Amino acid sequence: MSRYAMDKAIRDLILQADARGLLEREPEVFVSRYALSSAEGRAIVDQDYAYLYSAGAHPFLLWGWTGQGSADQREATRETYQAAVAELGYPDYST
Repeated sequence: MSRYAMDKAIRDLILQADARGLLEREPEVFVSRYALSSAEGRAIVDQDYAYLYSAGAHPFLLWGWTGQGSADQREATRETYQAAVAELGYPDYST
């Protein structure tokens, strides 16, 4: 597992429209660009926020990733994120 690789992939999804497009079109190609385990790659493809959060992805980056799309999409995605991580407790912010 590489927290750095997860954070880097999520950061790229926040900042780069072409990364988001690649994830949508060819998810296997997108995740292959990062040193992710198969479980981490699958979690990014599936937007499995609970797994990513519990595996150590930075919660600020996860929150930023949920902020993509229209206002309605953001609201729905952020509600999904909050519900997924609510019972996992406070995150480890260390790097």
